[in-house]
Amino acid sequence: MKTIRPLKRGITYIIIGCMMLIMPTLTNSVRATELPEWLDRITLSGTIELEAGYESTSPAEGDGEDTSGLTLATAELGVEAAVTDNVSGFVLFAYEDDEDVYVDEATITLSGGESMPVYVTGGKLYVPFG
Repeated sequence: MKTIRPLKRGITYIIIGCMMLIMPTLTNSVRATELPEWLDRITLSGTIELEAGYESTSPAEGDGEDTSGLTLATAELGVEAAVTDNVSGFVLFAYEDDEDVYVDEATITLSGGESMPVYVTGGKLYVPFG
């Protein structure tokens, strides 16, 4: 795992193979006490997938041709917000293969907390089985 220095806007990029995770970080100019409290309730996540290719052809007569390319296959940005202790929401924006950005998942979760350990999640989501 390779970590690149934080940018001025307070984002650190961590590169793992072809995936890149984006994590907010604090710089020396911003202290934790200066940040609004609601910012602690928001979590960002994401994925970037790249496709790389190389092709070399050597015809029997004439010149050979080398081609290479690097394209963005998939990009996803997830935003999760804990509105209250018992209400949270999640939105996943996605981009795939030269299509428009679309909402892949969007859910709201209502939970009973420790007093009633039951929760309900509704919205556009993928079932985790089947």
